Amino acid sequence: MAKRSRTSSTISNLNLPTSDNPSVEAAWRDALAFKELGTNQRAASLKRLAQAHATRDQAESKAITATKDYCANARSEADVKILKAESTLTKAGKIRADALEWAGAMEEEIQFRLSDAERKRENARTYASKRPKRQLVALRTL
Repeated sequence: MAKRSRTSSTISNLNLPTSDNPSVEAAWRDALAFKELGTNQRAASLKRLAQAHATRDQAESKAITATKDYCANARSEADVKILKAESTLTKAGKIRADALEWAGAMEEEIQFRLSDAERKRENARTYASKRPKRQLVALRTL
């Protein structure tokens, strides 16, 4: 069998025992080709896996950022609504105090007018009791 040059083959770079059997050499070349093909597929697979992990990490980061932004916006809206509610509550308290003050003033006014009317009625009765009855009869006929 004729010897071939082994300098261009990847098999020749390995320090393996040589064989005169061409089927063994062919099988060895096939094994190395499959190994190289497997390594390329594995590298591509690892690259895709790394890209998938990076994409997942980026999506998680975006989701976390979006959630934080949403929470911050919701918090600021809630703070604005709380301030508005507190302002409304303060105004309602002032209106209530004014209404109670007005009601108290009206109660005093009513009591004053009732006592004034009672006093005037008593004065009228006193005056009427001191008047002669003839004048009363004359007044009644008018």
